[in-house]
Amino acid sequence: MIFFSAGIALQPANSGGLGIIIYISLFTLTIGYFSILLIDQLYAQLPQEFGGFRPRRAVLHLQTQNLANSFRETLLRNAGQTSESVSDSIEVLVFYADHDRFIFKIAPDPQKITRGQLRSMPAHEIRSDAVVAATYLR
Repeated sequence: MIFFSAGIALQPANSGGLGIIIYISLFTLTIGYFSILLIDQLYAQLPQEFGGFRPRRAVLHLQTQNLANSFRETLLRNAGQTSESVSDSIEVLVFYADHDRFIFKIAPDPQKITRGQLRSMPAHEIRSDAVVAATYLR
């Protein structure tokens, strides 16, 4: 109703189609704007399994010989203390996983991270041949 009255107010006395064009343009832009806001809010809440942005918490079981030394110290709990070929990682946030690669972020406390902090953290990628298994947490 508001858009209809705004369209009438914008319509000059002799312009038949110009007011309708302005009315449709304003209506389309308003619907588009609110749709983008809604999609942005919903997408951030969708889990990664459904194509959303929210990552899954996981512990990766990694082959230590397939990791770089600097990355091994960051990712593994007991990197310098064990000589095992497979070791458990710290808890990570997995954004994407397929047969070629894992994309994840390392957070100090993955259960209490905010959306802004999550966006500002760097993402890491490792090849799937370094991952023996992944245990996903709730």
